[in-house]
Amino acid sequence: MGFELDLCSPIRLRNGQRVVGDEEVRGRRTRLALAYLVLERGRAVPTHELAAVLWSEGPPPSWPSSVREVISRVRRVLDRLGGEASIVTKDRCLCVTLPADTSVDVEQLVDGRDHAGAGMTTSDGTPGRRFLPGEVGPWVEGWRARIEEAHRNLVTADGRAALERGDAAAAVGMGRLMLQQDPDDDAAADLLMRGLAALGHRAEALRTYERHRRRLADELGIDPSPVLQALHLELLGAGAHVPSTSRTQPPPGRSGPAPVVAAPTDLVLDAEAVATALGIDSCLPLLGRAGVLRRVSEALEEGHPVVVTGESRSGKTRLLAELMADERMSTSYVRCGLHGTTRVDVAGRARTTVHGAGPRTWLVDDVQWIDDRTHQLVLDAVRSGVRVVATACRDEPTRVLTDFLGELHRSATVRTVELEPISADVMASIVPACGDADHRAQALHLSGGNVGYLIDLLREPGDPHGPPPESIRTIASSRIDRLPEDAKRLLDVAAVAGDSFLLSQVAPAAGQCAPDDWYPPADALVDHGLLRVVDPAEGLLAFRHPVVRRVVLHEIGPLMAHRHRARLDATNAPPTIHLDRQRVSNGRPTAVS
Repeated sequence: MGFELDLCSPIRLRNGQRVVGDEEVRGRRTRLALAYLVLERGRAVPTHELAAVLWSEGPPPSWPSSVREVISRVRRVLDRLGGEASIVTKDRCLCVTLPADTSVDVEQLVDGRDHAGAGMTTSDGTPGRRFLPGEVGPWVEGWRARIEEAHRNLVTADGRAALERGDAAAAVGMGRLMLQQDPDDDAAADLLMRGLAALGHRAEALRTYERHRRRLADELGIDPSPVLQALHLELLGAGAHVPSTSRTQPPPGRSGPAPVVAAPTDLVLDAEAVATALGIDSCLPLLGRAGVLRRVSEALEEGHPVVVTGESRSGKTRLLAELMADERMSTSYVRCGLHGTTRVDVAGRARTTVHGAGPRTWLVDDVQWIDDRTHQLVLDAVRSGVRVVATACRDEPTRVLTDFLGELHRSATVRTVELEPISADVMASIVPACGDADHRAQALHLSGGNVGYLIDLLREPGDPHGPPPESIRTIASSRIDRLPEDAKRLLDVAAVAGDSFLLSQVAPAAGQCAPDDWYPPADALVDHGLLRVVDPAEGLLAFRHPVVRRVVLHEIGPLMAHRHRARLDATNAPPTIHLDRQRVSNGRPTAVS
């Protein structure tokens, strides 16, 4: 049996009885390089091309040595796998050699060879394992688009099969699921309408068509497909016959790389679609934020733009979801920093909202990543009387954010609301039935007052001394990768030192011997929300979220942790006094000069 490589998270590589798990592929760039070289095997990949994929924002000046380090880690992974797996380097190019019968999960799915979905779907048909979660860039997004298209084809095929075997209820469920994932999908509307008609719910099938037609007309200015229009006319007739779906949908298969269009932002006019797209559970209570929500609502009533700031996963997007659920408000949602495929003229839709009779409140999420076009559109909206609530992540400091907030303050009187960490009492109120008391206490401590981390820790308790949940590892690793190198070194040693530490003891062990060298990397770690200052006079720092310390320890591994511990011990050991001669005075040895 050949190699079996699962590149969707969690990564799993198998060669017969030999298995390499996700925990053995250390570092996000190692995973990304492994995936790229495997999926691009069969050709020589220039090292500068791999560098452009590993650093989508632009390779660092020292990228050649950094790429060599990443490749050495990929080689070690393939060595553990054994067999014929190898990386050949020649003329500054790389090529992965694998057995001819190697199977790769994502290739099987997009080629239509794996009709079980390569483990990419859950029991309810929703997308399951994700391809390189947390990564961005044209190559990653292109593969994700192909995987999503293959997933839609898979669900469509299952829905057609359900109709053919007479299971109309299953077809209805799949049609609704597809419309949730892509509300503009004619094929999903077609499947849902046929399933409803087969169940005898002809009126609901007609209402589904009308909602779909209006959505396409209002947001895209187009009509449904001719096949869907024909189905609608047939359903309008007495005793309408629902035709087979086989002539409306192509069989699942590889359709080539999906086009990747730069889409820095996306404007969504449907609150339900936003909640589905972002994975927001609108039933989850807005814990500890009632006062914040009240201040935001009061500022909006007074006509002031509002900026809500807080650390990552502190509940900013959940707050916006609460505003969207308020039926008294007519809202639009703008998500900054998205990249991928798009079929929507975002700018055109936004101008329609500003100048037409569209929603009068804009909820703009993650403005630290706002692009120039959306920057100007939001300012135009404020000047046109549109109410705006913007969220900004305070541990993602960017020049873009500074420029945007400066212009927003010059355009209007802005109200700023800070989301502080949730208190232990409030957080404890949501976990009375989750695990035993010790587990709850540990989760509360590790989360450091962050609701998102707390929920992840409760959902995946795991080993207290093992790797933290993958969702937390992905977020923390992404933030750490953006740090300067000296800050990364300081963070590695700090993780070995403990949840809290003295800068004067840790910085020298990280190679920053002069006191003037201690503070820039420490300031960078505080600015990025990884550390907090406990006592500035003493130089006492602590991890803002102790679970991030576990992420760092998992990434550096036990051998490097032991090395850092030895440096800490050596740097902070008390000085040794060497006595050349001694004499005894009152029974005690005394040094003689």
